[in-house]
Amino acid sequence: AGDQRLINLIREATDSESIWIFDCRNRSSAIGNMANTTKLTGGSEWGYAACNIEYCGLPNIHKVKGYFDKLQSHDFGPWLETCRLMLQNALQIARVLQEESQCVLIHCTDGWDRT
Repeated sequence: AGDQRLINLIREATDSESIWIFDCRNRSSAIGNMANTTKLTGGSEWGYAACNIEYCGLPNIHKVKGYFDKLQSHDFGPWLETCRLMLQNALQIARVLQEESQCVLIHCTDGWDRT
């Protein structure tokens, strides 16, 4: 598949042994989305060799908008939790880039629906 070829080209171009994939979804959503298209056999869950997959657990943009709307009623919890998750994931990505000098791919479902 084209996406596996892209991963291999990145690995070859950067002389990296592995690539980190940060999937913005939670693991159960990712597994549910790929159940109809990918067999979960051997290797990584996506079928990419030498990839580390980290699930970020971010809600989709519709939920985030709802959390933002709740700020007017002084319900700060969900919004602050989402901000915490984004910062936590950003820090982890920065560490992988800086301390491990590894390539990072950030997967956002359709490329636009994660905050």
